[in-house]
Amino acid sequence: IKNLALSYLVQLDRADTRALALKQFQKADNMTDAMGALAALNNSKYEERDQALAAFYDRWQDDDLVINKWFSLQ
Repeated sequence: IKNLALSYLVQLDRADTRALALKQFQKADNMTDAMGALAALNNSKYEERDQALAAFYDRWQDDDLVINKWFSLQ
């Protein structure tokens, strides 16, 4: 429910809600929260999206299964 609410907030197209999603992504200690925030940001056209996608790739580039999740978002 938390990630669904986050996706709705990001759709408001406000800097503070994008920052909230980026913060969740950066502080995520599990894949569910990281992917939830990344998916929410993925529908935006702002810098936070690019930051999160690049950070996700940098962290998981050696794990093919996780990178497949990254590709599926794009």
